[in-house]
Amino acid sequence: MLSDIRAIYRQTLKKREHPWIVYLTRPFAAVVVYALSGTRVTPNQVTLSAFLTSLVGAGVMLGWTTWPGLIVAVLIYQLAYVLDCADGQLARHRGVSSKAGHLLDFMMDELKAKILYGAVAIRLYRVHDDPLYLIVGVGGVALISMALSLTTFTRRPEYLEATAPPSREAGADAPAAAPPARPSPLRRAVGLVEWVAQQMMNYPTYIVILAFLNAVEVYFWMYLGVYFVYTARMFLVITLKLGRPAPRAEP
Repeated sequence: MLSDIRAIYRQTLKKREHPWIVYLTRPFAAVVVYALSGTRVTPNQVTLSAFLTSLVGAGVMLGWTTWPGLIVAVLIYQLAYVLDCADGQLARHRGVSSKAGHLLDFMMDELKAKILYGAVAIRLYRVHDDPLYLIVGVGGVALISMALSLTTFTRRPEYLEATAPPSREAGADAPAAAPPARPSPLRRAVGLVEWVAQQMMNYPTYIVILAFLNAVEVYFWMYLGVYFVYTARMFLVITLKLGRPAPRAEP
């Protein structure tokens, strides 16, 4: 059995993932895939079960506002994340990956993120009796929804076609492409900031640690800040690409 689970883990592992996912999530997901490999359960059903599990975690977050309740809630969310990894691993194991399944997984991930942020906001309001958490929580859920809309828009083929650079046909006398230039210090710094922001968006990799430290407020404010920057950046990119003036008419 263990050899089969190890084989599933290696077969379905992605490249360049966070160590938390590689060593603490994917192995448990491989156990789920092994248990489901001989059943009629589909990857999409696993995706939906991950979402339902997250709802249970949100319910615990709202109803059990002590420190142990916070730990139990985020552990249930971690179980949802294991199932969220298992759906893709099951699809790759069976060779049935699909665009529809990928879109369903993307949508459920965003729903889970919004539900968790809203649940944390209400929990903090109940713990601290401060309506600021409710006000910021509503704004945060709206901000995450805006980010989802912007991301979906920029992945549409119509947008990609409209913003694609003009193609150049390479002729026989076309000069050879120059080797890529080394990124400037500014570009490397921006890349580092973007990498840190991506890690902050991937809340399952750190929210358990914050829960054990009883510091979920760090997630609340940090997640809001990252999504604010991301949404502003996406608006700017879309404006620069689609909001340019019309070309001057030829006389």
